[in-house]
Formats: sequence, structure tokens, C-alpha cells
Amino acid sequence: MTSGKSDTGKKMPEPQIQDLQVILDRATKNKYILGVVLLFLLSALSDYIWLRLETEPPGWDEALHLTKSLQYYNILTNPGSDMISNLIQVDNYYPPFYHFSTVLTYFLFGTSMHAAISINIFYFGILLFSVYGIGKSLYNSETGLISVVLISLYPGIVGIRRFYLIEIALVATVALSVYLLLLSDHFKNRKYSIGFGIAFAISILTKWTAVFFIIGPLAFILYESFIKNGYFFKKSMKNKCTYCGKEIINKEITYEKGLFCSSNCKNLWKKEQKKHINNRSNPGINFLLMGAAALLLSLIWYAPHLSEVYKTIAWGNEYWGTTEGDPEVFTFQSIIFYTIALINSQISFLLFIVFLAGLIIAPRSRLKSNYLLLSWIILPYIVMTLLRNKNDRYTIASIAAVAIISAFWIASLNSKKTKAIIVSIIIVAGGFQLLTLAKGIDLASDLRIKTAVGNVDLYSAGSYGTRPPVTQDWKVEEALDSIMADARTNPRMYGRAGYIGIVPDMAFTNGLTFGYYSYMKKLPFNVISVPYFEALEPFKQNFLNFDYLIFKSGENSGDSRKKLVSDMYDYFNQHNSSYTLIGKFTLPDESELSVYRNIFIPNAK
Repeated sequence: MTSGKSDTGKKMPEPQIQDLQVILDRATKNKYILGVVLLFLLSALSDYIWLRLETEPPGWDEALHLTKSLQYYNILTNPGSDMISNLIQVDNYYPPFYHFSTVLTYFLFGTSMHAAISINIFYFGILLFSVYGIGKSLYNSETGLISVVLISLYPGIVGIRRFYLIEIALVATVALSVYLLLLSDHFKNRKYSIGFGIAFAISILTKWTAVFFIIGPLAFILYESFIKNGYFFKKSMKNKCTYCGKEIINKEITYEKGLFCSSNCKNLWKKEQKKHINNRSNPGINFLLMGAAALLLSLIWYAPHLSEVYKTIAWGNEYWGTTEGDPEVFTFQSIIFYTIALINSQISFLLFIVFLAGLIIAPRSRLKSNYLLLSWIILPYIVMTLLRNKNDRYTIASIAAVAIISAFWIASLNSKKTKAIIVSIIIVAGGFQLLTLAKGIDLASDLRIKTAVGNVDLYSAGSYGTRPPVTQDWKVEEALDSIMADARTNPRMYGRAGYIGIVPDMAFTNGLTFGYYSYMKKLPFNVISVPYFEALEPFKQNFLNFDYLIFKSGENSGDSRKKLVSDMYDYFNQHNSSYTLIGKFTLPDESELSVYRNIFIPNAK
């Protein structure tokens, strides 16, 4: 007879309910991390779709940085004995890390503009996980996740992710530095202390302004590590809580050699001791190791360039501040410039209200954490305000601190229902704002308060990558192709590199944009924005030195250069017998791009 059992006596495998339960338990335990991952993936998908549709060429700054990244790539792909010195000498002002890191995406996807921009999603991932880590370290996991939600909804962050600008890497590396600083546990953990030193160096190798964003939190931690706790200066701890440092008014609680003002402080101290027991080491030695790591790595580039960086900053601060019409230092317009930038272009008025609420109703029990975050915001705000040259992006590396301050008061609410309602409103309203911007619906113009010191947008205006993708062709590559085709039979071009002059200085018809495509195509030309001569006389003197000149009809320059560009046009029209038209292109704004070849042959008989 046979039975229902196996002949081998083995039991049939049961449904894997236990395995499923383990997965569910792990998912529940790591729900906050899973939330961060989900937000990252959604952001990466939206960026991919946006970039697939975008065809607009890069403007001034973006084109400059793209060219630098290609220079690093070309040096690495053509190695030689002088490769290291060539890498260090690519640029005398902009530090190399952001451009250098883009080489990775060039190797993976080729040397296109979109391949370069794809490095930004990597930095955005660093930003999200660093913000989550800081929020969790200072407050709790819930604060970390809400901070990540907020920073994913900030129009300023969404916008710069989709353009090749240094700021996205700066925001990310600064946040990573602060996170590692917290993990160092007041420099008691050697691994994270050195890690902070490396991240600090990477930050200032991304942009020199990083120091102003990191120095506040660093100073705060140094004060708590070495002064407040009596590491350098012996200080009586009698009647002082070992954990929080507050004076013990009521009956003290003792544990081992410590005195505590409450059982909560005792338990928090015990938790910290257990957490770092295997990694603890001398804070003074760790601080020196951190400083050595930061100094040695940063000096690789800064040692030969520090003088040039300083000179360029000193010159550019006044020159660009004046040229671009930025407000004078010590005026009210200057003082509130970055507050308006925070509202209008970085986080939006809606999410500024959330931030303001965090500043007003911050729980007093966590003042230490609040002070650290405020130092991250206030110091760079003061420094950037005292500089004449201003830009909405210059203070954006504080945005992680803004998000965390905005989040912790929500996470600290006792009512889960109230908390859920507030977070839901933020997600719906912030998401709707990004959606309308992506669709090109301009609500800001109707919801704008005009004041004597600037406009305040009650609804975010589209900028950078928050606007709809543009599919316009500005004929930059076609114009360069026509020049290259002509150059093959042009006697002026035999055996030498040529010069192309771009007379207008507009967003896509300028020397940097044309220069980027010329370099990418490996064309034998140097491209110059002629209005940068700043006067008509140098243009006259170099008139016959250009091999090709490019003009754009219609509006051709900003307010500060309108007359100069007009004078250059007039001079060309009066002395154009040495030039012949080789191409004319209709642009998306219905203007025309005209390309002229210099037919004058030097020393011709």
C-alpha cells in the first residue's frame, strides 16, 4: 500500500510564510531608508525624462564648466609624463573636483552634455542620504525622512540638478561633510574624523565657498569637544551634567564617574558610550589627523593656485557686482537679497513658511542641534551679503540645514494625525507647484508682491530645470560646421588655429557656448566673446585678426553693453569689405545668426 507521505520520509516544503515575514519585518525596520531610496529613484526618473526632451544648448556658466570637464577627460584619455601637472593646471580659479568627477559619466555614456549632467543625480543621492543622516543624528529618523521629502520638493534643488552647474555638487559635499562631522562624535571616532577631513577637502575642491558653510558647524563641534567639556581648559564639572552640561539644580544622579541632571541624560550618555566603545580614541589626535587629511588633499590644487583664486575673487567681486547691477553692500537691498533668493528661487514661499515655523516653534530641549544648524545658515549668509557680487545660487549650500529645521518641528508633534496632515499638505502643495512649473504654467506673475527692495513671489517662478524642457535649435553646431567646412579651403587657416569672434553676448550666442561646442568637436579655433573687450577701440585694433565673425540680429546684449555692441555693429557695417557672408541661420526667437569669413590674407602680394 502507498501512503500520502513521501517514500523518503521527508516532509513536503511548507509555504515560505516565515521568509516573507522576515522581509516584511526588515522593510518595517528600514522604512525610513526605503522612503529615501524611493524619493531618489523618482527624482532620477523625472530627471531622465526631462533631459531626454531638452535640446537647448548650454548658456554662459554651464558652457564654461562643460568645457573644463572635457579638458580633464581629454587629459586622462591621452596620458603622458606630464599628465598630473596638466590636470592641476586646467583652471586657475575653479577647483577641479566637480569637473573631474564628470569624467566617470563620460566613460560610461560618451562626451555629450546630457552625459555630463547625469553626474548630478549621483550628487543628489549623496545629498539625500546625508540630509537623512544629519536629521536622524540630531533629532530622529522621522525628522530625517521629512527633511528628504522637503529637499526633494525645493524648486532650487530640482532646477540645478538638470543643469551642469557646480552648486549641486557643492550642496551635496557640504551636507556629507557635516554628516561625517556628526558621526565623528566630537572627534572621538577616528574613522569618521578622518572621513570628515577628506569630505571637507572634497568640498573646498568643489568650490572655495564651501569653507563658509562648514566652518560654523565645525566651530560649534570644536567648542563642545575641547572647550565646553574642558579638554583644553580644565573646568570644574561640579554640579554640571556629564551629558548635557547643564547645572544640576535638583538631586543629582550618579553613574560610574558621571553626574547627570536626569535619568534621560544618564540613559542617553550610556547609549552613546555603548555605541562608540569600539571606535573611541583620543579626540586631540583625531582632530590633528582630520586637519592633516583636509589640508594635504586640498593643497594639491590650492597650493599653486591660491594667489590667482584670491586675485580673481577680489577683481570679479567688484567687476561682476557692478556689471550685473547687484545691490551695494550695506544697503537694505543687500541685506535681504538672500532672503528673497531663498523664497523666490531656492525653496519657494510655501516651504519658506514651513521653515519659518521651524525657527519660531523650535523645541527648547534641542537647542544644541538648532544652534549647529543655524551656524550653517547664518555665517555664509553674512559672508555672501558682504560680497558685492551676488547670485541666487551662492547661499544654496545651506539648504540642507533649512530642510532639517523645517522638518524637526513637524516630527516633534505629539499627534500622529496632525503630523500626517501637515506632511500630506506639504507633499500635495509642493508637488503641485513642481508640476505646474514643469507644464510651463506661470502663476508667479499673478501672485507677486512688488516692494521697493525687490519682488517676493508667493508662488515659485520657473527657473533652470523646473521649467518645461525646451526643444529649440539655436544653430550653434550648424554655424560651427559651416565655419569648419569653409576653413578647409580658407588660405588664412593653413597650418594654424583660427579665431572666431562672437559679437553679441546672449544666452546661447556667446563665446563660452560656441567655445564649448568647438572644443567638443575638436575644431581648430579659439572663440572669443567680443563685448568682453569692454571698449570699441580693442575691437577696431583686432578687426582683421578674426578669421570669422558671428553676429545675431535683434536684441544683442544686456543693458550694460547695449551701446558697445551697437557701436561694434556699426563699425562692422562701415568696414566690412574684408569679410564675406558664408552662412545665415534663423533662430527660435526669429532673429538671424550671420557668419562671416575674413577674406583678407596677411602679406598677400
